[in-house]
Parts: sequence; C-alpha cells; structure tokens
Amino acid sequence: MSRQVKESARDRVIAVAEQLFSDRGYKAVTLRDIADELGIRQASLYHHFPNGKEELFIEVTERAMLRHAEGMRATIADAPEDLESQLQAIARWMLSQPPVDMARMVRSDMVEIDEVQRHRLMQTALRSLLLPIEAVFDRGIDREGLRDVGHSRLLASSFLSIIEAIQVSVRFSSRQPEDMADEMISVVMNGLRAR
Repeated sequence: MSRQVKESARDRVIAVAEQLFSDRGYKAVTLRDIADELGIRQASLYHHFPNGKEELFIEVTERAMLRHAEGMRATIADAPEDLESQLQAIARWMLSQPPVDMARMVRSDMVEIDEVQRHRLMQTALRSLLLPIEAVFDRGIDREGLRDVGHSRLLASSFLSIIEAIQVSVRFSSRQPEDMADEMISVVMNGLRAR
C-alpha cells in the first residue's frame, strides 16, 4: 500500500471520527461506531491508531483546534479592524466548521482522557480558540474606547458560547445562522458601549 493511500485512509478515519465525536462526544462514541461508519473492521482502526480511541480523539481534537487557529488568524487578518466586523468574521468562520462544543468537551470529554493529554488539549484549545478572540476584544476595547469590563477571557469564552448556541439554535429556527450571529454581536456591542 502506497504512502498516499495510507494517508488517505487515515484522513478518512479522522474525518469520520471528528464528525462522530462532534455529534456525540468522546464517551458516547466507540471504535465500533467509527469502523461501522467507515465500513471497515474495528481492528483496522488500530493500524492507524495503535493506542485506540483516546489516541484518535487527541489527534482529531488537535487537528480541529489547529484548523480553527489558522482559520481564525486568516479571518481576523482579512476583516476590517473594527470590533464588530472582526467578531462577525470570527462568527462566520466558526459557523462554517463542525461545532466544537467546548462546554461538553471540558465537562465530559476531557475528564475521560489521561491527565497529561487533557492538559495538552486544553492548552491547544486556549491558544487556538480563546486567545485569538480575547485579543480581538482587547484591541477593540483599546481602539474604539469601549468599556473595559476587566476580563476579556470571559468575553471571549462567552462569545464562543454564543456561537455554539447558535449552532444548536438553527435546528429550531428558520433564520440563517449568520443573521442570528449578527444580531447577537449587536447585542454584545451595544452592551459594551460606554454610557
């Protein structure tokens, strides 16, 4: 089997696993679920991930986080410099990707894996998702004279939670997710403006 074929098979495993982990969470997904979705034997997964489900989850999660880091960096760089436009650009990026569901990841997925790996993934998530959004808030507050609430990490995690809530809410709404995001960003911005 050529290297390209092996990499392609591994990439398929990762893509299917990412979707299943995103939909159901780490604990609810078994290697059998992944193998069944791929139409292969469960034992075949060990060829690509000898250490099993945890190794696969870590690979999937790190790849997703690094994809978000690259995507957000590019999105932020391409957006106009005002805070509202940058938040809209981040929202559109996040809405174009499989949901992260950080709350579930922190509460249930991460507690199921090795402590060292958990710490590593949490640091990757912090650098990839929260710090870029936090920096956008910090620059916006400085540049636009907005009220500094003293905790831009809370603003960043709250913003991420809003976007994740929109990804769920669209299932119950006829509205476009981008319109919902713009409306919520408007609410955030109007709440941040100096009185």
